[in-house]
Amino acid sequence: MNILTLLAVMWPLTIVEPTSPLPSDSIREEEVSLCHGDISLPAVVCLPATKDTPQEAVARYPAVVLVAGSGPNDKDETIGPNKPFRDLAHRLAKAGIASLRYDKRTLVYGARSREVSGGRMDFQTEVVDDAAEALRQLARREDVDAGRLYVVGHSLGAMMAPRIVAACASHTKVAGMVALAPPARTLLQCAHDQVKHIASQQGASEALAEQTAAKAVQQMKASLPAEYAAEAENYTPSADAKKLTPLPMLLLFGEYDYQVTIADYIQWQFALRNHSAASLHYLPKHDHLLRALDHPAQPADYLQPGSMTDEALGLIVAFIHAPRKD
Repeated sequence: MNILTLLAVMWPLTIVEPTSPLPSDSIREEEVSLCHGDISLPAVVCLPATKDTPQEAVARYPAVVLVAGSGPNDKDETIGPNKPFRDLAHRLAKAGIASLRYDKRTLVYGARSREVSGGRMDFQTEVVDDAAEALRQLARREDVDAGRLYVVGHSLGAMMAPRIVAACASHTKVAGMVALAPPARTLLQCAHDQVKHIASQQGASEALAEQTAAKAVQQMKASLPAEYAAEAENYTPSADAKKLTPLPMLLLFGEYDYQVTIADYIQWQFALRNHSAASLHYLPKHDHLLRALDHPAQPADYLQPGSMTDEALGLIVAFIHAPRKD
């Protein structure tokens, strides 16, 4: 399976491995494996430090599973010099929230991803199954409050958040979902519009930009397994999200994001207009990683280091710590 074609469109950048700082003394990390069936994925559980907790007591924290975006992402969702999931996990731990993040199946198994997935590669096997299992395993930990588990997805991971919650219904209670830059359009429509936008920014005429985008989408469809291509062309998450009422939801969008745009924000607003527990925020001058920029985002911006703003982080932390009715 050539999932790298999809990655090249959604994340058109050269990956550069940065130097990773060690966790501070206010957090702790534990390397674990996310194992189920034939799948084994390296993972990290990040927790607040417990130096002030009596030895006989076990602190139980609200916890999140971090679900990455398109392509074979590592557990930190590394892109350029940025590691947004590592940084988010550390900042959440400092706010008293545990997390689990993991290498995606398509990173660990590469061309064998379809084989180890029972001969099928689609949104379910690429994203949903592993995230649901991560929630199941996180719920079993003594240091996690199983009544306060959340899905936090970014980009494609955010798009799949409603399906992940639904997939957990038989085994794990999910208290809410956080969708960071969630597409409302289909994945192929997002890819089309991204390529067209980039071509236009590079000086292509309207006609040439459209031609370039259409060709890129056709090439991407041809490179994907038929079942994956069908979902990429047809699946939108709003119908699944509406079925989860009254599940608390937080959706964050960036004004300067060229990948998930105001068109997605408007579609989500309409889809969740009757969902009283859904909170949507359109953050001025934020990009796809919810970093602050002084200009509309371009692909080259991902090669510049930056972190999620305190504003975006504060919304996530407040949402997770908010009292929930049983």
